[in-house]
Amino acid sequence: MNQKSSITSSALGILFLLALLLATSPSGGQAPGQLCGSATVWDEEPDFIRITAPADVEGWTLAPGVVNLRSGTLKVDASAPWRATAKDADLRTSGRLTKYDDGTGTYDTGVKLNSPLVISASSEGGDEVTLSPVGQEIISGVATPEGGRDVRIEFKQLVGWNDLGLESGSSYRLVVTFAGSLTG
Repeated sequence: MNQKSSITSSALGILFLLALLLATSPSGGQAPGQLCGSATVWDEEPDFIRITAPADVEGWTLAPGVVNLRSGTLKVDASAPWRATAKDADLRTSGRLTKYDDGTGTYDTGVKLNSPLVISASSEGGDEVTLSPVGQEIISGVATPEGGRDVRIEFKQLVGWNDLGLESGSSYRLVVTFAGSLTG
């Protein structure tokens, strides 16, 4: 079962839209409490993974000439070994924050930041990846304890002095899709 949800956070000059892909992976077996012969079998629920995109990436004002950092929490709840990936599936943005007209809801693909967004879970034992249209693993792990695991995610954006500042009514925007899958 796949579901999509989105989280929007805004600040002067930037708008992040983080999309979330929740994935569940059913396993075979009997339903809990299903009768099997003369005994009742209490099966565990099917294998699952649930991820929740960082909701705490808000108010990010970018400064030129430095690598701008912002962190958030990716929540992972999985019954088996898992991995989480990140990508920007929109070929118009392809990992680069792109000018977006807030009034018309359209991108101006001729105006992008020169450097792509970098996403890292390295402080949690994961990887640092340059955002692209291809899903790249940022972290993996074993089955989480009940209630899940919080994974610190860092967003890194280099802004150069030659990157264009935006007028009122527009922002830089892209969609980051986090996806989780079971590996075992």
